[in-house]
Amino acid sequence: MCADLIEQTKSELLLEVLQTFGKVQTTVRGTSMLPTLRVGDLLTLEAGRAAEMGSGDIVCCFRAGRFYTHRVLGRQGQHLITRGDANLRFDPPVSAEECVGRVVSAERNGRPIALRYRPVLSFLLRHSNLIRKIFYWSRVRTIRIST
Repeated sequence: MCADLIEQTKSELLLEVLQTFGKVQTTVRGTSMLPTLRVGDLLTLEAGRAAEMGSGDIVCCFRAGRFYTHRVLGRQGQHLITRGDANLRFDPPVSAEECVGRVVSAERNGRPIALRYRPVLSFLLRHSNLIRKIFYWSRVRTIRIST
């Protein structure tokens, strides 16, 4: 309960800073955007409207007191259709009010990373537990060797 309240408060503060200053930096905390984004990557978010977002953009959404960043795959009327690159299911349609901005840049270990969509690897991560385990294992091993 207390952890949920802390996460909600962090999300609300992040939203407030983004709306006030138009830009904010935060780190990735989940794995839904693998292989593009990993836990610990530094994201720069820029405020924007859903009408400005297009297919392939990684958008910032604020829903039910939480922030999440997923990729736009299309539109359904005035709503955006999004999904995390590693997720099996699409998100419920994102309304204009819920879409608060987009990811404009990302860094990993101080180096910029590409935000491009890798459909084949994303598909494999979504549908194969073995590939997902190998991918996680190789990333953890790379981090331990390089640090």
